[in-house]
Amino acid sequence: MNIRWHSARARDLIQACDGLTDAAAHCRVSAAQLSDYNNPNKACTMPADVILDLEAYCGRPVYSSALAGVSGAVAPADDLICGAVGVSAGMANLVQKIVEALGDQHLSERERRDLDAHIGRIKTELAAVEAVIDGGGTPS
Repeated sequence: MNIRWHSARARDLIQACDGLTDAAAHCRVSAAQLSDYNNPNKACTMPADVILDLEAYCGRPVYSSALAGVSGAVAPADDLICGAVGVSAGMANLVQKIVEALGDQHLSERERRDLDAHIGRIKTELAAVEAVIDGGGTPS
């Protein structure tokens, strides 16, 4: 793996989050920093916590599954751990979104829709974890 490989994975993940602006709204870094991560001419790679936050937002392990694929098949235990981390990151992000949304002591219709969509992504991730526990698959 080199900087070009990491840049391509960052680009894939950012696209899965509907672009730089949406991705930046769901992690701790700015759109400009995210842009640097997907630029092979910049010597920086996306931090693990940002990867987890964005994968929780988009509902798919875009970057982490590519990392796991480099080393071969992912063991079921790793599937459970990755899935559980995704659910946990999604829940932490949900708490942050709720606190931000309630900053004015009122939930707008847009904020309600955003929270509902985020909860839906968490439910999907949790269902995938349950499927692994039940022996029926791997987290998506």
